[in-house]
Amino acid sequence: MPFVTVPEAATRLGIAPQTVKRRLKRGKLRGRQETTPQGFVWLVDVPDIPNYHRGGITNGIPLGISHSGADILGGINGIPVGTPDDILTEDSPYNEAPSISERVAILNTEVEGQRALIASLNEQVQAQKEQLSAKDRQLENKDRQIGELHVLLQQAQAALPTPVGTQRPWWRRVWRRE
Repeated sequence: MPFVTVPEAATRLGIAPQTVKRRLKRGKLRGRQETTPQGFVWLVDVPDIPNYHRGGITNGIPLGISHSGADILGGINGIPVGTPDDILTEDSPYNEAPSISERVAILNTEVEGQRALIASLNEQVQAQKEQLSAKDRQLENKDRQIGELHVLLQQAQAALPTPVGTQRPWWRRVWRRE
């Protein structure tokens, strides 16, 4: 299997260069990084599959081959002709997309999980609202008690006798002046 650059591997596999990079990162493709004068370049180990990619096949016939010259069942020169989906097998590392029904099942599971989370969060919000209303009631009671204490304090101050003129201002007491 030859080592080629990322763009060449993308062309040979019929996928985008970014997909080649993702597959390298996930370990679905083998590759190595080599140093060049300009920096690093990734070389990808591309498996030896026929160069059939989405842009190179039209109705199961490679570009450059006329429809009359291609026997779809027998192939061309002994090489079977087909679409990339015919070439790639179920367990192929290049066949990473799950079927639509599998995707729907996965998404339905995620939706159910999100619904359960939303229900749990709604319960927590309701409990917080109840706690907040209880704290509001306590605060109103405390405000009422403070108001009653102010009234009692004013009544107590009014009941005290007025001070006699023997009191001196604070500044005279501090500086000891008469």
